[in-house]
Amino acid sequence: MQPWVITARRGADGATVHRAVGAITLGAAPSCDVCLPDLPPQALNLRGAGGAAELRCLAIPEGGARLEGAPLRRGVWRPILSGARVEIGPYALEIYLQQDGETRSTNRVPLQALLPPSPPPPSLSQLHPLEWAALALILLGCIAMLSIWI
Repeated sequence: MQPWVITARRGADGATVHRAVGAITLGAAPSCDVCLPDLPPQALNLRGAGGAAELRCLAIPEGGARLEGAPLRRGVWRPILSGARVEIGPYALEIYLQQDGETRSTNRVPLQALLPPSPPPPSLSQLHPLEWAALALILLGCIAMLSIWI
C-alpha cells in the first residue's frame, strides 16, 4: 500500500495536511479518508501501486475540478505524479505519493505547502507620492536623452 500526503489550502487560510494509506476517497462525507467540507460527499478517489498513481473525480463541485490546470471529467482515471496540483471546489490540493523503497518519512511536507500564499506585488496605484516623483524624474531624463539624440 502506498502512503499519501495531501496538503489542502482553502483561499487565504493556511494549509491542512492529511495522511492516508492505500486507495483513498476525498470528500465531505465523514466516511471519507480525507474529509474536506464544502465538497460533494465523495469527490475524488486516489489509488497507487508500484510507484504509479491515479486520480478519479467522482463529482464535480461548484467551481469545477482541475488537475494541473486541465479540467477533470467525472469517472475518468487520470495518471498523476507525486506533487500533483488539483483544484477542486474551494480547495487547492497538492498530492504526494511516497515511492516504494523510499526511506524518507511521510511526515515531511514541503515547506511551501504550509506557508500562506505571498501577497501580490503592489500596483502603480499603491505607490507613495515620492515614488511617483522619482518615476517622473526618470521619465523626464529619458525624454531629455532622446531629444539630444534626435
